[in-house]
Amino acid sequence: MCTGQIKGNCKKVYANCTAFEGTIPEYSDLAEQDCLTIEETTQDIYEILTDIKTDLELESLRGECITYPVGEIKILDALAALQAFICQQQETINSQQTAITTLQAQVADLQTNTCP
Repeated sequence: MCTGQIKGNCKKVYANCTAFEGTIPEYSDLAEQDCLTIEETTQDIYEILTDIKTDLELESLRGECITYPVGEIKILDALAALQAFICQQQETINSQQTAITTLQAQVADLQTNTCP
């Protein structure tokens, strides 16, 4: 399986037998523990990554009023779709504000009987 690779020529040392000598971040469940192994820290990293991946899952955004790209929704694509939607809404608001201002002027003209 590892034939021809450097890692295939090394003596195997299992992760649960290898001490971890690095720094553990505060957000890790292992932050307060001592004498950690590579096995424990690797498992912790995978659990953190799984939580992040789960939290970033965007497939549930499908079917709403914003059109997202086809396929897997990536965060940048979702943000770009949201930005496009917001900009479109702002254009609509600006257009409606112009129409309201025009209608208010027309109503004022009718009330003062100064129609063009």
